[in-house]
Amino acid sequence: VAPEGTLVVLRHYLYEYDGFFINESKNIYFESVNLYTCPGMGVRAYTTENMYFNRFNVKLKPQTDRLMSVTADALHFIDCYGDLKVTNSLFENCGDDALNSHGAYLQITAIDDNYSFSAINPRSYNFMPNIGDKLEVNNRTDLTLVQELTVKSVEKLLTGGFKITCEEQIGDNVEIGHVVGNATKVTKLRFINNIVRNKRCRGVLVQSRDTIIENNTFVI
Repeated sequence: VAPEGTLVVLRHYLYEYDGFFINESKNIYFESVNLYTCPGMGVRAYTTENMYFNRFNVKLKPQTDRLMSVTADALHFIDCYGDLKVTNSLFENCGDDALNSHGAYLQITAIDDNYSFSAINPRSYNFMPNIGDKLEVNNRTDLTLVQELTVKSVEKLLTGGFKITCEEQIGDNVEIGHVVGNATKVTKLRFINNIVRNKRCRGVLVQSRDTIIENNTFVI
């Protein structure tokens, strides 16, 4: 039990009141921005290609007694692709990660025919693949690669998931319950010359490929 007089931070669990929300966009640039507070993510972006942040500071407002900047992640990206470049920036006193970049698996619910399957994300992160996207079917238990497929067509289902038809024939080793990742929708992250400090959670959380994190300072 904290003794009387202990200074604490009480925050609400909010994820929809973000500083900036970007969706299905392209070539987004933030330059010389100071974001002091918001009850959610600093920036949340979905299905967006090429984003650049330089001198993008999520920080405490000067000359105030605030203890927290944003109440969740400073930067959060799902289903984004192309360049993701964050340079010369400061992230401090965030309620969660400085940066989180990831995709969202679909789980196979039915093998419809030799070329089609139905799938849905159990947490409702249903990001639709595009025609031509490269998919990877993985074993849910150990995430070993089962088969690579190319999207030929996609149909939205009333369940919230998708029926996906592929260019290639689906192998006999693909099963209901396997998970499907979109290898096309991944970011090329460059996180360079940044400062991450005074945080209660992770600095950088990345589930992507071709990532470079260098010349940063991480301070507890």
